[in-house]
Amino acid sequence: MMTYNLILKGVERLDFPRIVTKRPEDLIRRLCRQSPTERLGNLKNGIHDIKRHRWLNGFNWEGLKAMKLSSPLKRELSGPMDYSHFDRYPPEQGVPPDELSGWDKDF
Repeated sequence: MMTYNLILKGVERLDFPRIVTKRPEDLIRRLCRQSPTERLGNLKNGIHDIKRHRWLNGFNWEGLKAMKLSSPLKRELSGPMDYSHFDRYPPEQGVPPDELSGWDKDF
């Protein structure tokens, strides 16, 4: 219920942690406006407003488009089957029941 109430208050009333500086906070607030007609990226200049936001100043958009950017995360892998950077979960028990509601009979 607390999360629901925070959502109703909107992003304008949200307190960001100190680690989030003003520029990314501004971008997040402008992307998350309650009214879609006021959101960054949905205004007259469209996606260009997002690309020109000062937090993204100097970002290599052409490199992104060409898929030529290197990852900012540098992790050493022991091989193609190295899953050490993923969370571990216990194996699922049992078999899920068949879905027999019939929602897809005319699909």
